[in-house]
Amino acid sequence: MSFLPVASSKEKKNKFVQNEEEYNKRLDSEIDQLIDSFHHIIKASMIGEHDKYKIFQEEYLINCMSSNIIRSAQSLLSLVSELKQSILLYDYKSLNSGILSRIETIEQEKLTISNILMSLCSDIRNTLKELEDVQYSSISFDMNEKNEEKNEEKIEEKSSRKTVETSDIKNEEKTK
Repeated sequence: MSFLPVASSKEKKNKFVQNEEEYNKRLDSEIDQLIDSFHHIIKASMIGEHDKYKIFQEEYLINCMSSNIIRSAQSLLSLVSELKQSILLYDYKSLNSGILSRIETIEQEKLTISNILMSLCSDIRNTLKELEDVQYSSISFDMNEKNEEKNEEKIEEKSSRKTVETSDIKNEEKTK
């Protein structure tokens, strides 16, 4: 197994600064090349008396300078392309900030959903308690009714026994 050396933050900063300096140097040199080429083209295109040799020389100079302009423009376009790629691929700061903001929104949604679930759980708990109270109160009411009916039956039974006993006693007394 081979382990890659871990680059410190200073090394990363230095590499970033070096890349930035390199890009700035390339940009400066290409812009200077463009300016010089335009300057030479304008200088060569001045109207004046020239012989054929001078005209061909100026034409060649204009062609060279225009090719330099094209090359510099292409180089600047490639530099822009490289910068765009480096921003897209290596812009960890904005990528991380985007990820962190997404994490924050997800955490906030998680908290709101958790709060909603807690309130729903509380509502369900309260509703169940009310239902249980109603259920137990109706059961206890039914039990009380049954107990009262049993008590009444017992009382009636006792009273009927007493009346039967008293009537039996009276009948016995009469027969004696």
